[in-house]
Amino acid sequence: FPYTTLFRSPLILFPFAFVFGGVAQLICGFYAFRARDGVAVAAHGTWGSFWIGWGILQLLIATHVIPAIALGSTNDAFGFWFISLTVITVSAALGAMGRNIAVSLTLWTLAAGSALTAAGFIAGNLGLDRAGGWLFVISAGIAWYTATAMVMEGGFGRTILPLGSYKA
Repeated sequence: FPYTTLFRSPLILFPFAFVFGGVAQLICGFYAFRARDGVAVAAHGTWGSFWIGWGILQLLIATHVIPAIALGSTNDAFGFWFISLTVITVSAALGAMGRNIAVSLTLWTLAAGSALTAAGFIAGNLGLDRAGGWLFVISAGIAWYTATAMVMEGGFGRTILPLGSYKA
């Protein structure tokens, strides 16, 4: 069906990845720096930069400057992107453990997804890439819950959805 093909196209993906995933998240990282929130600086700064890079990559693929990366292929360079993301995200997850369970769980599943994706690209193993992808989906679900809980807490002035907050 042409509709689904259209939305799998790098031409459609790149502006969303670049602006929504990248620029918006990088701006959050800058504001987090100003608020002295090291966990948010590490997470948003790193992942915002990744999404800007991913958006540019999709633009280059859409304009036929470079070929798409074949699923299940070995790609050490891309694997090393995800190793860097894993290491920084683990650092942020460790810091988030002093904040609450929801932020920590978001970052741990994101780090695990990055680690599996890195291993999949380095080994050329589609199964690892897919497992990493599913962990990214799970992390996104947890992140959605976490963000919703934070927004509701800010709006209502009290906890509506628990974040599992505690004193470190």
